[in-house]
Amino acid sequence: MRVGILTDFPSLALQSGPSIHTNFLHDGLRKRGYDLTLIGPSTDAQPANDSRVHLFKGVPYPSHPKLKVVVPQPWRQLANPPKLDLIHGQTNNHIIEWANWTRKVNGTAVINTNIIHLSTH
Repeated sequence: MRVGILTDFPSLALQSGPSIHTNFLHDGLRKRGYDLTLIGPSTDAQPANDSRVHLFKGVPYPSHPKLKVVVPQPWRQLANPPKLDLIHGQTNNHIIEWANWTRKVNGTAVINTNIIHLSTH
């Protein structure tokens, strides 16, 4: 099964609660034989070498400059989506709309878990 992990932390090198959870989910699914793609904003930290990624342009979040969020650019976000059977969203940012678009257009199943509500954190 092809699974996309939609996250604000696509680099498994970052150390924070949400990124550790993403790393735990990634490693657990990989051990079970799933074909994984990390999806999220481009960051200064590089994703793990063995990870497939689908990155969008990221800009610093005002109160957390090291954290990057995706800037809405529909013409780029909608181009060449990875072929996935399931998207597991771990975000409350507007990038989840990309997953919803993928669900509507491609019939990709989407689930979302709330890791953090960044605007009130």
